Amino acid sequence: MDNKKRVQKENPANGANPLSTLFLWYTRHIFWESNRRDLTFDDIYDPLEADESERLGNQLERTRITMNQIQQVDLVGRKSYITEWNRELEKRRQLEYALNSEGKKILPKHAKASLSKALVRMFFWQNAWLALIQIVNFLVFVVVQPIFLGWVIDYFKVGQDVSTAARDKALLYVTWMILAKLGNVVMIHHGYRVSWLMGMRARVACCTLIYRKTLRLNKSVLDQTAAGQVVNLMSNDVSRFDQFFMFFNNVWITPIQIILIVYVMWDSIGVLLMVGIAILVVIAVPLQSIVIYTSKILRSKIAVLTDTRVQLMSELVAGIQVVKMYAWEKPFEKIVNKTRLAEMRKITATSHVRSIFLSSMVYTERTTLFATLVLFVLMGHHLTADISFVMATYFNILQLSIIYMMPSGLIAVGEASVSIKRIQEFLLLDEITTSKVEVLKIAERSTKDEIILTEKIKEVLQRDDARANLPVEINFHRVSANWVSGQLPPTLNELSFKVEAGSLCALAGTVGSGKSAILNLLLRELPLGAGIVSLRQKLDEEFSASKQQSGFHMDNANLKISYASQDAWMFSGTVRENILFGQEFDAERYGEVTEACALRRDFEQLPKGDLT
Repeated sequence: MDNKKRVQKENPANGANPLSTLFLWYTRHIFWESNRRDLTFDDIYDPLEADESERLGNQLERTRITMNQIQQVDLVGRKSYITEWNRELEKRRQLEYALNSEGKKILPKHAKASLSKALVRMFFWQNAWLALIQIVNFLVFVVVQPIFLGWVIDYFKVGQDVSTAARDKALLYVTWMILAKLGNVVMIHHGYRVSWLMGMRARVACCTLIYRKTLRLNKSVLDQTAAGQVVNLMSNDVSRFDQFFMFFNNVWITPIQIILIVYVMWDSIGVLLMVGIAILVVIAVPLQSIVIYTSKILRSKIAVLTDTRVQLMSELVAGIQVVKMYAWEKPFEKIVNKTRLAEMRKITATSHVRSIFLSSMVYTERTTLFATLVLFVLMGHHLTADISFVMATYFNILQLSIIYMMPSGLIAVGEASVSIKRIQEFLLLDEITTSKVEVLKIAERSTKDEIILTEKIKEVLQRDDARANLPVEINFHRVSANWVSGQLPPTLNELSFKVEAGSLCALAGTVGSGKSAILNLLLRELPLGAGIVSLRQKLDEEFSASKQQSGFHMDNANLKISYASQDAWMFSGTVRENILFGQEFDAERYGEVTEACALRRDFEQLPKGDLT
């Protein structure tokens, strides 16, 4: 674990002038460098402050509310910070509910906290800016280009006025057409940039929520949650936001674009334009409906199969020694291949659906244009070059919007809704219920709901620091706790014992007798149902359960508990970094710990010692 912050190059987007921002000229250096040599980590710029993962996570999480709205008190003062997601959870908690026969809450159907609402609140104004860019592009620059093209073609008609004034007007039309195309290119690339940026921010923000949620999961839920599911959420599901923001606005912009094109072309071909659009819609709508519905169903099935496959591979890698020892390679290979084959069948089906969808773009526009032009001639109209070219251009635009952009938006909405639902279900899993810890009162609240620090705090902190290394006495008095609420018999039931300060205590018992439950209770990973748990360093007074209320009690608010996991694990780094686990290197302390753990001999056998 590298706790050092890497110094990276300043992002050139900071301080870029408007012209450089418009044409993305500030990105030229990294393209030049990549053309000369392979890029390294040192070539990557420092992210913008608005794109940092911590900031994005906090943006999705934090919104300011008053204490009157939610009864929450902290050291901030009159106003408290609560997360966007927690705002949804708070609405859910404040709803009225009934109890079923098993004593569980029955909430209304609309009571589920909505991650989509939290995302809408976060990205509403950013999406409004993206929508403005796409409106200018698709409803202005794209629509006016065929008009200028028709005017330019009209200049070259046989027998047309070729005077200097007409030529100047034609050159003006060409200039307008070039400027419209330039505006179209600039806007479409800025639209892509903003949509990808929003997708990245949504992806990073949701990954931050998922990561923070894993740190708060209840131990029983954590045991039931597959590691592959979390990996799939953070690698596959969140990636759907990239496509969502790119195509979402086209769902409602496309109908407006159709109305504008009908208005522009009505004088030229009249009702035949509606016939052409009707042919386009008749071909496109059934195909779109099938593609969207099938893609959503396949996406849901693929996500489940991917979770299963990733979890299976994780367990196989973790137990590879056992697999090798019993020569189980072939049976496990069949299991993995069977799971992967089922996943690949669904992925292949999705690819076939997408290929049918994309291939429809090849023939739809040509079929529609051919049928419309034939009807135009059969009805006795005179077909000219400007009408045919303008009509071809507009049908190409309509084909792109109706056959590709709008369906892609609907598909992206469907896939994103599946991903959001999966992420939301994970975020709604039960968390650790932190039991209230009674400690010495170090602050008093004024009538204005503000925390007033007193001289008592300094005394308490100095006293706690002075006895930080004193031994701790542990008292359990009629303690009951359960991993699953309401399950009988409880994991721990009416447990009482005392561990003297400074003594060594080892727990022994059969499997499932509650040894790990006691340790998790001390760490407050397991919620305390009833009884008293006391951790005391001040031993001049005898422990008395009758004088204390049920719950956790400690006489040192700064008390730390050392914990060694039952499952050994390492991260990618040196031996020393694994031991320090992100803490600062203290040579004296490091030497004492490694000596106590008898690691010196192990260091000598490694090629680079503890720096291996």
